[in-house]
Amino acid sequence: MNEKNRRKYPILLAAAVLIPVTVYGYITETVQKNEKKLYSVVLYQDAENEWAMLEAGAEQAKDDARIMINYVHLDANNTTEDEILAIQREEELGTSGVLVACIEKEKMKEELKKSNISVPMVFIESGAGEEYPVIRADDYQMGKTLGKKVLSEMLPEDGPVIILGERMDRDSMQSRYRGVTDVLKASGEEIEIIDETGKKTEEIMDVAVEVLQSNGKAVTLDKYSTERISALWEEYQSYSQRKKTRLQIYGIGNTAATVNDLDNENLAALVYQNEFSMGYQGIMALTEKREADWMNENIHISYNIVTKETLYDEEHARLLFPNS
Repeated sequence: MNEKNRRKYPILLAAAVLIPVTVYGYITETVQKNEKKLYSVVLYQDAENEWAMLEAGAEQAKDDARIMINYVHLDANNTTEDEILAIQREEELGTSGVLVACIEKEKMKEELKKSNISVPMVFIESGAGEEYPVIRADDYQMGKTLGKKVLSEMLPEDGPVIILGERMDRDSMQSRYRGVTDVLKASGEEIEIIDETGKKTEEIMDVAVEVLQSNGKAVTLDKYSTERISALWEEYQSYSQRKKTRLQIYGIGNTAATVNDLDNENLAALVYQNEFSMGYQGIMALTEKREADWMNENIHISYNIVTKETLYDEEHARLLFPNS
């Protein structure tokens, strides 16, 4: 059995976690035989390997710490209850700690209080309450950076700015939203802001296209919204034979799809966090049994803004291309 174990949980995770006892025994025996501790990484919504850079960092930590790692990839429709079940199953399999990207903050806090999970957990990107440490970049400053980029490229005749982001139940998304809107509102310019956060992209396609048609700008707060609105706008332009004039979508993301969109001039700019460091630091913090206060003081995740012109600069390439 490879040390890097990938498991995909289907939508009905409650049924899926009933893994045969033989699998449990096999994994436990493998851990004992290799004399390596097992750790787990539980990630939400990983349909197209969107967490590739984080996993690359975790793999580096695995090699440095000489441990084993199980990766659990949840589907887009999985709930927080499903995520709790996944963490519980990892605990049953003998994991020594879990690195978690939580689906929603308040629900996770509620479910953790009801659960009997005792294995150490470190959260990434979004928190789950003060009881649990979280490793992330400064989301508020990421939002401000994005807002400043939008302002720097606005013309007097431009239309409104539409802000998109589906999962506003994550504190990372809330902080990014505040950063963007604080910059736009403090600019002194008369900018119409259309807030469509908290809605699925499919629900706001018409209004998003209308904004972009009027030379407005779209700001997306996470990698999934960035991917979807970029694909939507590219499809619309192709269908309507609308010539590309100015780039109008500014997003947060670091997936292969978002990087490709930037390279193909479907995006104006990307702000991204150093997910390699998040994965590496998260696993090392678990293996070294670091306390939350130590992590807050010593672990700092960087972020950058990148355009097509700077995409292949060394500092960006090594953080956006997993094999570089």
